[in-house]
Amino acid sequence: MTEFTKPDLTISSETELRAFMDELEDRMEKIGIEYGENLWKKYLHEPCGDLNEIERRRSEILLNDQYLTIVKTWKPKAQDPLLKKRLRNAERIFLKERVEALPDIFLLRNKINEEHIGFKPVVLGRQMDRTDVNEMLRKDSDSVRRKAAWESTAELARKIERRVIELLDKRNKHVQELGYKTFVDYSLSLDLIEKEELLRLYRELENLTTPLLRTVLGEIKQKLGIDQLEPWDIAYAIDQFVKPPDQYFPKDQIILKVKELVRSFGIVPENLPILIKEADIPFGGLCFAIKIPTDVRIVSNPRDGYRFYNTLFHEYGHAMHACFVQQQHYVLKDDIGCFHEGMATILQRFTTNHDWLRENTELPNEEILRFVKAEKAARLLKLRNLLAVSTFEFLAFEDLTQDLNELWSKTQTKYLFVSENLTPQWAAQSIYTTHPIYFQNYILAELIAAQTLGYLQERYGRLLNNTDVSKFLIENYYGPGASIDWKEKIERATGQKLNARALVQELAAKR
Repeated sequence: MTEFTKPDLTISSETELRAFMDELEDRMEKIGIEYGENLWKKYLHEPCGDLNEIERRRSEILLNDQYLTIVKTWKPKAQDPLLKKRLRNAERIFLKERVEALPDIFLLRNKINEEHIGFKPVVLGRQMDRTDVNEMLRKDSDSVRRKAAWESTAELARKIERRVIELLDKRNKHVQELGYKTFVDYSLSLDLIEKEELLRLYRELENLTTPLLRTVLGEIKQKLGIDQLEPWDIAYAIDQFVKPPDQYFPKDQIILKVKELVRSFGIVPENLPILIKEADIPFGGLCFAIKIPTDVRIVSNPRDGYRFYNTLFHEYGHAMHACFVQQQHYVLKDDIGCFHEGMATILQRFTTNHDWLRENTELPNEEILRFVKAEKAARLLKLRNLLAVSTFEFLAFEDLTQDLNELWSKTQTKYLFVSENLTPQWAAQSIYTTHPIYFQNYILAELIAAQTLGYLQERYGRLLNNTDVSKFLIENYYGPGASIDWKEKIERATGQKLNARALVQELAAKR
């Protein structure tokens, strides 16, 4: 037992405080690495350690009241600017983990997540993996078969719904003990997001995009020959009328193409510590920043088709971000969720760039022009869906006794104009279990990417084969890590506070 784990721990100088923080951060990083490596193995369906046991040891650090007291006591007193930043971020990490590191939370969370990972949907009597179910929703012209695919996750939703509600209720009760109204208020405040400001942004985006959505859905219904869209029609419509043919985006070229893009920015991808593997997972891809910046891994579940390029470019954007963090101290390495997603979305956006499509695919030019325009409709639908699933989560935490399947259906109808349908769906969304109050990060990421790419376009013109792009990102976004608050990084880099103007202009543009 070191001196910093003794019950009578006292800190009397900044020298002692630095030593305390060095050891504390070292322990936090080591347990984070152990957990990340074992979770990685679980997603690969390989033998792995007991995640619950690792989390118990992790919680001994993160739930240590004495550590938190030292951090909170010294945060206003410390004179060294770097030390003050470390204390500020350490406090946020401790407070953010005051719930998720509790045994009654992580034991239940991990149990539910195992159900998600192990679930195999059955569609029309045939067991399938989730990627094939999603492919059916995208490609099957028979609406009856699409409906069966859409309904296939209801079995999982019914099975785990009671436990997911229990998990959400526990989260609420724990944060109420900390003085917050709901888990939503707690989570947003620790991510430096003003709740009322975010809700105003949601209303602004809803109002600005509703006329665009009505136009897009009118065209889709006309092409499908239907009067009313059903929930299982959306992915099919996007695939048929937006996405380019899969043959132009072969699975075996995905990694090559993302590396070529990175190379065009003057970065040698072979020198980056990024490992990529394939596995049957509940989503298209996942990035594990095992140890920032030296060990980053991606697990993906690819098929032929544009959407898998879109996914891997997104995950590689996460990985790039992690590889170029230039902070020595653990608590200054990891950015807030919305900024993480913004960095991933910036790289992802190149898959819709006209120059990139022309130089990296065999798509005819007329098809590129059609797709670049039509893809805006897909992004619009994605944005509206994010507003729906995020709003649902906020409202669910306000009253967990309400009929959540009805709430899910109503929010889907409000934002996507599909028919109401009470088939259980919401509990099968794994993110509510593993990453609560996270969907708003994807919405903010769209704003970050649009504002940043708009600024870069105006400043540098052509972005492909331009080393200024990577220099800008590394200097302003990646390198500082969490040493600068995310809002400040964006304002410093682009000269404006984050706003919706660039995104709405993008979505409304004719090309």
